[in-house]
Amino acid sequence: MSTKNQFNVFKYVYDRSNFIIKIEDAILDNYEIDTLKLSFEANTHSKLNLIFENHKNQNIYLALKNEKYPKIEIKLLKDEVETMFFTGQIELFNIGHYGSQGHKIEIEALSVTKILDRESKFRAYQDINLTLLEIMQDITSENKNIKFIFNDILKTIKIEKPIIQYNESDWEFIIRVASHAGLGVYPLANRGIAIGLNNGTSQEKSVAVLDNLWQLSKNQYGDIGYIFNSQNLLLCGDEIVLWTNLEKEERVRLNIHSGEIDLVKSITSSKVSMIQETYKYPYITNKNIAGKVIEGRVEKVFSEDEIAKMTVNLSEGLKKTADVKPGFKYKPKKAYLDTKGRFNFPYMTPYSQTNTGLFCTPEINDRVSIYYPTEEEIESYVMGSVNNSGNGRFSNPTERNFSIKDKNKNIFHLYINNDYLSVDNTETVIRNKEMIDMSSQNIITISSDKILELLSKENLRVSSKEMNINHKTKTEIGDVIKSKGSTNTLEFPTVTIKGDLKSS
Repeated sequence: MSTKNQFNVFKYVYDRSNFIIKIEDAILDNYEIDTLKLSFEANTHSKLNLIFENHKNQNIYLALKNEKYPKIEIKLLKDEVETMFFTGQIELFNIGHYGSQGHKIEIEALSVTKILDRESKFRAYQDINLTLLEIMQDITSENKNIKFIFNDILKTIKIEKPIIQYNESDWEFIIRVASHAGLGVYPLANRGIAIGLNNGTSQEKSVAVLDNLWQLSKNQYGDIGYIFNSQNLLLCGDEIVLWTNLEKEERVRLNIHSGEIDLVKSITSSKVSMIQETYKYPYITNKNIAGKVIEGRVEKVFSEDEIAKMTVNLSEGLKKTADVKPGFKYKPKKAYLDTKGRFNFPYMTPYSQTNTGLFCTPEINDRVSIYYPTEEEIESYVMGSVNNSGNGRFSNPTERNFSIKDKNKNIFHLYINNDYLSVDNTETVIRNKEMIDMSSQNIITISSDKILELLSKENLRVSSKEMNINHKTKTEIGDVIKSKGSTNTLEFPTVTIKGDLKSS
């Protein structure tokens, strides 16, 4: 048996009598479709424009009037076979009255994908070992009433870099993340969303070129696709087997990428653009985050490959950014806790490779600013501490401090102001090749709780107008003591003098 004889070409042509329209819980009856047009494209909300006339239906009227986004569902019924045509929400409508019994209703509706596009969100995925599928499942988990279909390749690809949802709706974010696998996102007719297409995602339809006007096309990336017109019902995401020559059994498997369906002279007419199954959608960068700063709390400070690194919790910063209201009318914003792992951010140190200079490294629990210079999150780095309680002292040019801590305890503390210098540590060593000069207009005090030693390999000179040496127990002075001056007083309980005592 030849392929042509056994091949079942999809051929369902519908007219306006096959449409079943439901708005909220009310099914339309006694209506006449004037205009129907459905436009669709991957990565875009499907758009339905519908104009119909019907006898006044109070349920329809109330649903349109009282619901913010009334649900609309359209099915096609032919030969006892139901086919879903469109599910979505009504965005705009206009109700006109004619006579005493009639309405003329104009509707503009968008696919259920619009539900994901009504709120801007802020969240972080820092764990570079997360898969694209894990991110997709986390994003879509809040929308239980939408059926999501995931391409199998998503579970095999690790993100390998942090990904930040920054002032993006879930719809925009899903499209961007899917592009990292070369996939598109398809609004399906059955209240579903396909993230990439698998075999069986939607109905497979075989179309013979003999019944269609078709042509090859090429996009700006050099990818080959097909465009053709048909009276068959062809929807976004449908998998098509295009038989270009039945006699020679020549065929190609395609996915519908975009198209339009119109009612023309009461008959459905499709014009669609199709892409090959191997087509890769262009990679989308994070345009929203370029040049932005997010605050975070330091959790860990360390060195990695001799580069200063730290891990940061972005929860506070994401919430702070989401709380900024840009104007009277704005898309609602929502921030999420930063719970999806940690990325090792490089820290911008204020010194050179020779490690010169005293520097202040942010400490654990410090609030820091993370800068995103480009559209790639992986190029971000920590600039420094910001908005920390107590750091107002840095605004005072007459006061400075430098501390080194170990387990929250200071092991070195340097404090300077315009009247005072304090160094507090375990051991201090000062070495100088030529001279150390310490002078005071009033008092210099050198004290020790135990031992104080002044050592010199050659001469030790102590000179003053008046010198008093007091000791409670014992003092030993060896060899020669020479005194020049007005008064020298030595007061000791016991004095041992070795050598000559001379005064001049």
